[in-house]
Parts: sequence; C-alpha cells; structure tokens
Amino acid sequence: MATLVFAGVALIALYCSWRGMHSMNVLQKFWSTHFFGVVRDRHVIGMYMLAQGYVLVGPGEWEVTGAVGAAAMWQAMRLVNGQIVFRGLIATDYGRFVKTTVGYRGTAGLMFAELSMCAVVVLIGAFFGFTMLRHFEGSDVNAELAATDPGLYFAVIMGLLGVIFAVVTQVRINVMNLYSGSLALSNAADALTTRRIGRQWWMVTLIVVGIGVYPLNVLQYTDKFLAVTGIMTNTWIFIVLADYFVCRKWLRLAPSESIEYREGSVRDWNPAGILAMTAGIVVGGAGVFGLYPTYYASFIAMVVGPILYIPTMIFTRGRYYAPLHRRHHHHDD
Repeated sequence: MATLVFAGVALIALYCSWRGMHSMNVLQKFWSTHFFGVVRDRHVIGMYMLAQGYVLVGPGEWEVTGAVGAAAMWQAMRLVNGQIVFRGLIATDYGRFVKTTVGYRGTAGLMFAELSMCAVVVLIGAFFGFTMLRHFEGSDVNAELAATDPGLYFAVIMGLLGVIFAVVTQVRINVMNLYSGSLALSNAADALTTRRIGRQWWMVTLIVVGIGVYPLNVLQYTDKFLAVTGIMTNTWIFIVLADYFVCRKWLRLAPSESIEYREGSVRDWNPAGILAMTAGIVVGGAGVFGLYPTYYASFIAMVVGPILYIPTMIFTRGRYYAPLHRRHHHHDD
C-alpha cells in the first residue's frame, strides 16, 4: 500500500515537471507565495502541538546513541561532508539568478546566507529527532530511522495536516529533483552517444527506478549514499578549484577570465580530468567497500583528485583547454 501511495505522489511530480521550466515557475510562485504561507501558519500550530503533547528534548539532553571516539567523529564529519557539498551546489545555483547590479560581494553574501541555513536545519532536525526518538517502537536501529524521517514524525505530530504537509513538500522537492536529474542524464547521454533521448524519457526512467527501490527502505542506506555522493561531488569540485586557482591563475596554462564553455569551443574530453576523477572515485570506492574505514573515503578522494590533475595538466601543457581545430588553425598561422 505504501508503495502505491509513493507511486501516486511520484506520478503527480512527473506530471508537474513534464513541461519543464514553465511548470517549475508556476509551482514555485504558487506554493512559495500562497500555499506555503498557509502551511507555515499550520506549521506553527504543529510546533505548539509538539510542545503540548510531547516532552521536548533540548540540546542539553542530546546524547550519542553509540560509542564515542575518533571513529564516531569521523563518521559524523563524513555525513556532514556529503550534505555540505549539496548545500554548496544549491547556493551556487541560486547565485546564478542574482542581478548583476548586486556585485560579487553581495552575491557571495546571499550564497553564504543560504548555505548557513544548513546549520539551522541540522539543529532543528536534531531537536525533532531526539524528541520523537522515544516514541517509536521496535529495535534501536528502526527507532532511530523513524526519528530521522520528517515525513513520518510530522504525520505523527500533526495528523492529517502533517500528511498533507509531507505530501506537498515531497511533490515540490521531487519536481525539482526530476527536472534537474533529467537534465543531468540527458546531457550525459548527449556526450556519450549521438542518439538523442528526450529529457522527458529520463524523467520517466527516474520515476520507475524510484518506485522500484522504494520497497527496499532506501533510508537505511543513507550513510552509504552520502559516502558515494561525497566522494564523487567533492572530488569533482576540488578538481575544478585546482583547475581554476592552480592551473589557470598560478601556472597560467589557460585564461582565468572569460572562461570558454560553448559547445565546439572546448574539447569534449580532457584526459587529465577523466584520470583524476576516475582515480578519486576508485580510491574512495575502496573505502566504501571496506578496504579501509569508510569515513575517510570522501576526504581521501577529494585530495587524490587534484593531486593527480595538476601534474597531468602540466605534462600535457594545457593543450586540452582549446579545441583541436583552433589549435591547428593557430599552428598554421
């Protein structure tokens, strides 16, 4: 039954995201300015209901549920590492929509404000989690999983209103996830094959896969998911930073201003980036598979990538920055 409900919500999200940016714009305007204004007031009522019906567990009572030590700290840092990367990418994405008159400092301030909210969300999540932990039955592991699921404890606290809040929130989030995910997959497919696969078909694929894995209770694999995403995204971001600040600005292998990005004006593939990214993923993946402690994986991978990228770009003398036809044209001149 739960899978059918999930599939129904997923189909609503698919319908809303089918038309791309038009539907995205409508949803953001309507839900952000109208619906969420109403839900926000109900959310305050929900907080009041929590305070009236449950014993609140504040920061002074937040106690670890496992062993305390260096391993536990590294584990916590690894989980946060994966989340911070996501928040950083979202903050960067928001920066694209800031007016040019705001300037670099203003844009950086807005991005930092969005990123800093991650700390607030973590604290609120811990407050809800520890308050609700004692109200879920079953093994300690199942109780902890339930206490980290907002869709579950909002429904427990707020009843029907909590269910509505969770469903609407998930539709809104998954519309964005479907749209961005389908763009990423379609762009990757365009780079790997000449056969064109429309963005909508990738959305359908994501929906089918999501419905298929839902019964597996994927929430229990959150730590593995964050480990993998931390490895891939952190390695990629640090390679990009090494490229800009070391290869471009310091070594001057390519311009650091007005960086070219247009199709046909840059190489399709850069062996230095592929080698560095692959090495980072392989080394990080070894940690995920238990060859060394998993909590080191994303940190080691994000160091291995740039360390390999910089000398490889020096060895190739930056010739993969410019497209092949342009270099030949320059040589003929």
